[in-house]
Amino acid sequence: MVLQLAVQGLATGAGYALFAIGLILIHQATQTLNFAHGAMAVVGVFVGLNLVTKAGWNVVLACVAGVLVSGALGAASYVFVLGPLARRTGSRSLHAHLAAMLVTLGLLYILQSGTLNIFGSEVYRFPDLFGSTEWHIGDANVPSSHVGAMICTACLLVPTLIFIRRARWGLAMRAANEKPEAAVLMGVETRILYPAIWGIGSAIAALAGILIAPVSFVQVNMMDSTLIAALAAATVGGLSSLTGAVAGAVLLGVVQSYAAYGLGANTATIVTFLIIFVMLLLRPTGIVAERRAREL
Repeated sequence: MVLQLAVQGLATGAGYALFAIGLILIHQATQTLNFAHGAMAVVGVFVGLNLVTKAGWNVVLACVAGVLVSGALGAASYVFVLGPLARRTGSRSLHAHLAAMLVTLGLLYILQSGTLNIFGSEVYRFPDLFGSTEWHIGDANVPSSHVGAMICTACLLVPTLIFIRRARWGLAMRAANEKPEAAVLMGVETRILYPAIWGIGSAIAALAGILIAPVSFVQVNMMDSTLIAALAAATVGGLSSLTGAVAGAVLLGVVQSYAAYGLGANTATIVTFLIIFVMLLLRPTGIVAERRAREL
C-alpha cells in the first residue's frame, strides 16, 4: 500500500507540475499571476472532448486541437486585455499587479460562465490517451495514465528549462522580466514575446488538463483544485524557480496521497492550504529562492 500511494502521489504531482510550468512561465514573463489559468485549460479539454464524442475525431488530434485553442485563448487574453492594461498602468507598480490579478479573476468567471453556457453542467468522462494497461511493481498497480502523465511532465520540463536558459526567446524573456525598459531598448519585441508566452503557458495548462481528465471527471470547475495545488507548489519552490515549483508539485502530490489515505479523501485541500500558510510564514519567497539569496 505504501508503494501504491507513492505512485498515485507521483502521478498527481506530475499533473500539478505540468500545470505549474505554464503558470510560472507566464508569471516570469509578465509578473502576472493568472487566476484564469485553469479556466483556459478547461476550454481546451472541452474542445478536445467534443471533437472526439460529437465530431468523431481521433483522440490525439482532438487533444492537439484543444491544446491549440487554449493557447490561442491565452495569447488573445494578453493581446486584448492584459497587454493594454500593462501599457496603461505600467508593469512594476503594486497597482499594476493588483489590477492584473483582478482582471484574471474576471477572466476566470467569464470563461467558466461561457464554458457552462456552451457545454452545459453535465459531468463527462474523457477518453484515456494511454489505454487501460496496468503494470505491477511490487504490490502497486501502475495504470498507463499515471506513467503517461509522468513521462509528459519530464519530457516537457527539460525543453522548457533549455528554452528559458539557452534559447534566444527565453533569454529575452528573462531580460524583459528583470529590466523591461532596457530589454525594449535592446530590441526585445515584448509585444510579440508576451502574447507568445501566454499562449505557450495556456497550451501547457490545457495539456495538463487533458492528462488529468481521464482519471477525474470533466466539468467546468475541474481545474480549480489543480490551480490551488500549483500555487502551493510555486509557494514551496518559489515563483522564480521552475525546477523548485516542479519539485514542490511532486512533493505535494505525494503528501496529499498519504493524507487522503490516512485522514480521509476530503483532507487534500486542507493539506494544500496548510502548506501554503506554513511556507508563507517560514519561507515567503520559496525554498529555492531563499537558497539563491543566501548564496548571493
